[in-house]
Amino acid sequence: MSESWRIQVPKALHSALSGVATTAFTRDMKSEGVPKMTGDRVFCVCYHLALPAVAYVLSTGGYYEAALAKMGVATYALAANRKLMLHALDVLYGVRWAVQDVVQLSGKGGYLTSSKVAFFHYTLHTSVTWMLVYATPGLPNGIVPREMAGATIMVVGGLLQCVPEVQRYLFKRKPENAGKLHTGGLFSLARFINTSGHVLRDVGATILTRTPHLIPIFFMVDYPLMTVLCATETVAYMRAKYKAAYAAYEATTPSLFIPGVW
Repeated sequence: MSESWRIQVPKALHSALSGVATTAFTRDMKSEGVPKMTGDRVFCVCYHLALPAVAYVLSTGGYYEAALAKMGVATYALAANRKLMLHALDVLYGVRWAVQDVVQLSGKGGYLTSSKVAFFHYTLHTSVTWMLVYATPGLPNGIVPREMAGATIMVVGGLLQCVPEVQRYLFKRKPENAGKLHTGGLFSLARFINTSGHVLRDVGATILTRTPHLIPIFFMVDYPLMTVLCATETVAYMRAKYKAAYAAYEATTPSLFIPGVW
């Protein structure tokens, strides 16, 4: 079957890959039901479920402060309620990532790719958050409104990414829906509303840690994800696989990420 939906990577993304046909995810044009629990999926599930426990050990054992000290960065004591908030976010995202490992329809890409994604989640989305908070001077004992707003956005973002994936999984696992396109639930509001949840998580982390200088870093990841890998590659893949059904879906749900906006 033709794979004309594969994108040509633009020079703006990576000059070394310019003109090379590629794909961001392992896809199967013939898949009809839910994914099998392959070894790389099991690995990701176990890793993500263990992530909150690992983060707890590192955050309570002085390892984050030691790492910052080696970089010449001063650290400050964190109030118990602030630590509890960060622990709760670690648990939420550990479970959220584990759930997505089960319900995500595309392949995990083997053990190497799974390891890269898991490491990325741990470093950028867990360790960096803790260390940025540890390095923030003058934090009061009580959690400030900015932190509450950032944490709330992170929670909403996590749910917005995970819930529609679960809804699609429950639809696909029914035998009568084999080979059918899922257009209900939160996916009826925007075709990539789960990706919007991913971006919201980054926005929330930036607000929580009061680090606007992280915005360019997140932008370098999120912009290609939204405009190239989702709006370009995945749309082409879905059009090739579901044909008229996806055309009808585009007509009834024109928004990609934000209902009525984009």
